[in-house]
Amino acid sequence: MSTVSATITAPRGRFRELDGLRGIAVLLVVITHYTMVFDVVFPNHESSPVQFSAGSLGVQLFFMISGYVIFMTAERRRSPKSFALARAVRLYPTYWAALAITVPLSYLYLPPRPSALQIVANFSMLQNFLLVRDIDGAYWSLAREIVFYVLIALLLWAGAGRITSAITSWFVGVWTLAGLCIVAIEARAGSHLALQADHATAAEYAGLFGLGMLMYERRVGRRHSWTLIIIAAVGAVACTFLKTQPADALALAGLIGLFVVTTSREASRWLTFRPLQFVGIVSYPLYLVHQNVGYIVMDAIIPEVGRVPAMFLTFLALLVLAWVIHELIEKRLSHRLSLCWDRRQFQKPRVLS
Repeated sequence: MSTVSATITAPRGRFRELDGLRGIAVLLVVITHYTMVFDVVFPNHESSPVQFSAGSLGVQLFFMISGYVIFMTAERRRSPKSFALARAVRLYPTYWAALAITVPLSYLYLPPRPSALQIVANFSMLQNFLLVRDIDGAYWSLAREIVFYVLIALLLWAGAGRITSAITSWFVGVWTLAGLCIVAIEARAGSHLALQADHATAAEYAGLFGLGMLMYERRVGRRHSWTLIIIAAVGAVACTFLKTQPADALALAGLIGLFVVTTSREASRWLTFRPLQFVGIVSYPLYLVHQNVGYIVMDAIIPEVGRVPAMFLTFLALLVLAWVIHELIEKRLSHRLSLCWDRRQFQKPRVLS
């Protein structure tokens, strides 16, 4: 592991290729849900002519991207409190907007109806930790993201606002290997305790978050060894192999290769294709609303237009809805809240020592 002791320095400008990767990730998830999972929820409709299961790995691509971009946030927000607030401002307003649409539609059209406790717990975004069911199945990944944010906040606290490359190396190495051990015990021994440990530490996805962290540091000049990067990648693939099937592990290896190559290059023009960029920019609200709301729309229009047209029309409708949420909430409300917090922090009187 690298022992370089330099702090993170954020690169200048927006790395637009990440939006392209986000677009790919959310498209993979949507395709799987609309071609396969929908049939489980609504078995009375004609089956999709295409069955695409590997798209669920789009979430794993999101985790790699998250590991990369969260270090940019950690560099700007060096106190745990500031970091946590920045993530809350980024996630909660859009999440609440999506819930405000999803809850009433799910209550009316998708049995079993959510209880008052379930609704309140879901608005907290902590339902997984409270052992309460997600109202929308897509929300499961938010709990893993929260675990990652808590770990980064702890690193900021432990390092007094400095996450050095040495800390990053040891953190990624230990988290990846410990995660692999937990998943192996869970998969081979069927241990309930290991399952709880997996959920509590995001063990299955440690290598993915860690890989994103390492590739960010390499991009800004912190040269972690490729050995550590390979350990994170192999650990992530091994966890998927243990938890699912070889085909999924192979597909994940391909996505890891795409991510590593993209973040190692100055530019990848095909990822800046405008339609893909648009999908990537609205990927967070699209991810939040595409499942339950999309299923309800598809159920309503399939008898009128058929299965395949219904999937395309539903996707286009949800893409428009995601764009509206992005414009009203992400670009306006969340941005203004972030600016207000920054202004308040800047105007705080400093105590002379």
